[in-house]
Amino acid sequence: MLDRKTASRTLRAIAQLTELHGGNPHRVRAFANAARSVERIEGDLAEMVASGDILNVQGIGKGTAAVLADLAGGREPEVLVELERATPPGVRELLEVAGLGPKRARTLWQELAVTSVGELEYACRENRLLGLSGFGAASQQRLLEAVRFHQSSRERRLVHQAWDAAQELTALARLLKIPVTVTLMGLGVRGSLLRTLRSTNPIENLQGALQKTCRNVKRWRGGAMIMRWGATALMEAEKKFRRIAGYKSMGLLIAALEAKVSVVDNQEAAA
Repeated sequence: MLDRKTASRTLRAIAQLTELHGGNPHRVRAFANAARSVERIEGDLAEMVASGDILNVQGIGKGTAAVLADLAGGREPEVLVELERATPPGVRELLEVAGLGPKRARTLWQELAVTSVGELEYACRENRLLGLSGFGAASQQRLLEAVRFHQSSRERRLVHQAWDAAQELTALARLLKIPVTVTLMGLGVRGSLLRTLRSTNPIENLQGALQKTCRNVKRWRGGAMIMRWGATALMEAEKKFRRIAGYKSMGLLIAALEAKVSVVDNQEAAA
């Protein structure tokens, strides 16, 4: 089944990467318009693509319809594959930074050889953007703040991944009735991630932070007050968040957990 979000996201990615590479502006607008049109479609998108009715939708042409046909058939559109192949992963991540569109990202990539968010941060700190057309001291500072926000958001996503993995790991250990450390070894987890998960709790105690920050409050005077104090407590707790050592192996751990749980489920079903 082809959902509107996936289709729209793919079309928008093609538009952004085409613009990033200095492609035809008309082609960029065509894919951007198609992305917006797909978001507004009502009914079964896959069925419309299969029947050809998708071509009757304003903003959808043969080129964009071909992309949708690939997605409906479970194939990755060749145009997207080629664009991604020609774009360093770090440059694609630049497009995720708030306020940094394809044109400005292209300028940074081509003129300053910035190929990652980390390199962009260094460039801002060294005031190297000031020599570029379209960039000034104020825009450079805003971009630096956007980079910091992007990086902190990424850290929070890693913490959420760690929490989900830790929950699954604990449940699996209880199911198998063996210690968590032994479970980690059995799953093939090694290195710094193993040392982290067996010796420390990577998730900070938010409840403790809330209690500590709000311990002197004698009387709550409505929801607005609770929100203010709660936000303050969370901001204090965030300062203590740290990147989990070995976080790059988190995907392997999650995959191993899913495979192990599937094996256990099959064994129970057979029994």
